[in-house]
Amino acid sequence: MSQAVDALNSALAGEHAAIYGIGVLGARLAGARAARAESYRNAHRSARDALIIRIATLGGQALAAEPAYQVAVGGGVTAALDQLAGIEERLADRYAELVLQTDPEIRKLAVGALRDCALRAAAWRGRAEIFPGLTEPRPTSAPTP
Repeated sequence: MSQAVDALNSALAGEHAAIYGIGVLGARLAGARAARAESYRNAHRSARDALIIRIATLGGQALAAEPAYQVAVGGGVTAALDQLAGIEERLADRYAELVLQTDPEIRKLAVGALRDCALRAAAWRGRAEIFPGLTEPRPTSAPTP
């Protein structure tokens, strides 16, 4: 049980950081991109709440958010978009670890969140990354036969 709570808390810590980071970086965007940032921030709030509920259901104590997180704010819009994609990719790594849990409900939550992170990262980058959630170096091209 403790291992599951620890893994859920790791994902929760990532969600706390994502909510903060998207708030900071989203404030640097305008128009449709700003609206997308707010929509994604709300999605992370919902994911955070689901994790807190799951942790409580297991009898665990949910981690509180830190007062602040480090977010680089230099550069222009392109740098902000790259950082937003990076937030999603780092969070995908946490959810990929959560998929290893044996509880089918936790695995279902993790797979859905991993998918959502990958889709959001692709939206920020304008392209999809292969094998989202892998902590190993990602191949840059397909192997030749």
